[in-house]
Amino acid sequence: TALPISLNPGLVGDQFGAMFGYAIVVANLDGDASLSSEIVVSAPYYGSLNKMNTGRIYVYKLTLGGGGFDPLGDPIDGRAAGGLFGLAMSFLGDINLDGFHDIAVSAPFENNGVVYIYNGYPGGLRSAPQRIESESVKVPGSMMSFGFAVSRGDDVDENKYPDFVVGAYQSNNAVLLRSRPVVIVTTTMETIQSISLLENTRQTFNLSFCVKYTNRKNVDPISNLKVRYELILDKNNAVSRLETTGFDGKPTSTLTSEVDLTPDVPHCYNLTVSIKQNIQDKSSRFVNVISARLPDYTNTPPTLAAPPATPPPLGLPLLYPVLDIAIPSSTEKDVKISRDCPAPPADKCTPDLISTITEFPDSVIAGSETLIEISMRVENNFSEASFRTQVIIQFPTQNLVYINYTLSMTAAPLLGCSSHERGAICDIGNPLPDFSQITLVVSLQQKLDNPLIGNEGSITISMNATSEDGDYSGRSADNFQEKSIEVVARSKLTLTGLSLVTADDNPDPRPEVIIPPGLLGDILARKPVPNRVEIAHRYSVRNSDSTTVPRVQAEIFFPYYDVKNEVNLIKNITAEYSLLSTRPCSIDLNRDAANCPDGNIIQCALVTCNVEEPLIRFGFLSITVKGDATLEEITRFASAGGNLASSAASLKSKGTAKTVADYILESVVDSQVSTRIVMTIQTNECVQIWYIVVSVIGSLLILTVVIIILYSCGFFKMKHRYDMSEGGMIAKREGPQDGGGAGAGAGQERFSRVVTPPALASDLPEKKAPPPAHDYEDPRPASSHRNSGAREYVAEPGHRRSQTSLPPPVD
Repeated sequence: TALPISLNPGLVGDQFGAMFGYAIVVANLDGDASLSSEIVVSAPYYGSLNKMNTGRIYVYKLTLGGGGFDPLGDPIDGRAAGGLFGLAMSFLGDINLDGFHDIAVSAPFENNGVVYIYNGYPGGLRSAPQRIESESVKVPGSMMSFGFAVSRGDDVDENKYPDFVVGAYQSNNAVLLRSRPVVIVTTTMETIQSISLLENTRQTFNLSFCVKYTNRKNVDPISNLKVRYELILDKNNAVSRLETTGFDGKPTSTLTSEVDLTPDVPHCYNLTVSIKQNIQDKSSRFVNVISARLPDYTNTPPTLAAPPATPPPLGLPLLYPVLDIAIPSSTEKDVKISRDCPAPPADKCTPDLISTITEFPDSVIAGSETLIEISMRVENNFSEASFRTQVIIQFPTQNLVYINYTLSMTAAPLLGCSSHERGAICDIGNPLPDFSQITLVVSLQQKLDNPLIGNEGSITISMNATSEDGDYSGRSADNFQEKSIEVVARSKLTLTGLSLVTADDNPDPRPEVIIPPGLLGDILARKPVPNRVEIAHRYSVRNSDSTTVPRVQAEIFFPYYDVKNEVNLIKNITAEYSLLSTRPCSIDLNRDAANCPDGNIIQCALVTCNVEEPLIRFGFLSITVKGDATLEEITRFASAGGNLASSAASLKSKGTAKTVADYILESVVDSQVSTRIVMTIQTNECVQIWYIVVSVIGSLLILTVVIIILYSCGFFKMKHRYDMSEGGMIAKREGPQDGGGAGAGAGQERFSRVVTPPALASDLPEKKAPPPAHDYEDPRPASSHRNSGAREYVAEPGHRRSQTSLPPPVD
């Protein structure tokens, strides 16, 4: 007999055009035994402006006997725009044999199609369905509009689990989806409830867990089921505070194994868990989890110890089981940490911490690599322990970095120090016992890439002691203390320079300008001369000590204007500096003569280099000023008395209240560079050989002509012969010899005057004055000398010649 149903005439959809009521399924979703069922209504074209046609389903409880429809839970919306969620729905029966009916809802146009399996439970439909995508179905070709039609559930393979068929009309396909057997795997765990960690000793506790497999009723059981379990100790901490001995004998915080289970026979394991030493967190609970799952059968199917009693019909392959997702397969147990504090509440201790900076340096040298050591003491001046006690040390982290720590005196193990964004943090006791103290020395160091630069005046170092439970009421002021340390600058700057001259015909740099010989004459004769010369003055600034010098400004007076010739001697002036990068300097052509080294003959331009980067310890800064000149103008400048082109450089501070001198103990902050102008007289060029040949031939021709002229003049004919003797020199006049004394001139006088060379006059004996001139007659007969020819009368050496032995002098 049919039972009357009272319909609610007001049951309508939420949106016009949503096609509310397009599909309807009736099922006993909540599993109650009363004469009532649930009805599921779809509206596949439901959507919003941003997500059109996503689809929606509604669940109502249908009360037989006049109860009408009441909403059961919230509506369920589709996930994709245009997916048409709810276009097809189907009653599947109890697909997992848990006592609740299940349904299938499709969204055929979500991607290539998706079918959702919703399981019933006492509240209606579970919110987390199983999602079957078209891509997961292994069929030839592609599946499009998968889920356009869905059949009701029916046990095709006779394994007592309903199966169903899904159609995809655009792919001309229909697919049978078989239901896998469902098994239940549960876990249990037993351990202590709490543990006290007041003592800084290694503590342990016991823990046991079990894993059990249960089969569904009225289903053939699997005699041996492989199950993989995993135990995680202290799951909520990234670094576990607990450990146990693993199956390999090594300490571990995770145990993983695979076992074969028979139905309803638990597999249990007992172990000892140790608490690691020097853990920081002694307040949060130890959360331990045991979980179980089935192995992945996708690539490697398992070997069942006993096959099912009834194999699948029609030659269908055997399906391997899955876990019932509705029943948890994991268990979690917490172990509370008990503090046993004297005052209530017992799990919260309130200490009284006092911080003191006991030793610190009065000053530090900016840029020094020497460690800055700060000695600190923390006391717990109360009757309750201080858990997770920390000291937060603050310092200027842009200039300083934490290096290490050392312990001076302690009543509790120091857990360590590390850097953090404000400075450093040290865990100094967990717990720090009541009425105890700890003293440590923290070492800091200046950063190499950004040390202190000396204009800070001083830096502040502070410490603040904290505990997890706070400090005793009204006594937190003494948890904090700070000290100031003076920053002392110590730098040593040097400023040097050199001249670099290059020419078009000689690219190799030299310190002076060389003017070749004859260039001035070529210039006056308006002949072409070599053209361009580049004159560069390069200055080097070095910081040879510890302190970084901030933002240096360099001023250079560079010569360029020839005063006497009234021309720009050096043109196209450029200037740049190079430190971390190369940047230009400003140039002011103000013709400054007062600051120019050679201001009486040349005037200077002012070059200003604002170096924004700090000059760090052992840093090097290069400044180059250069310009072009011509040899013609340099020659005119040199001929007017200019033999030097000098520049002068000086350093100044910029952007700070201190001057450069405040940063310098030993420094040269002024320098001068001169470019000499050298006028050369001769060159080292080799003389060509034909010059030599022509010169020799010409000289020989001239000598020949001179000899011929002298010979023609009788220069080489000898008129007298001279005989040197003690008494003087008798000159014989050559005459004709007639052999027998005959001849016209036989009686002619042939003797000349006796001539005494001046060099011999002093050696001769004193002579009497010669007699007066008179006619001289030869006492000898004429024949006696006519035939003798021309003869000499020479005094013999060592004898005086008588006066009468010589002929009288001849006028």
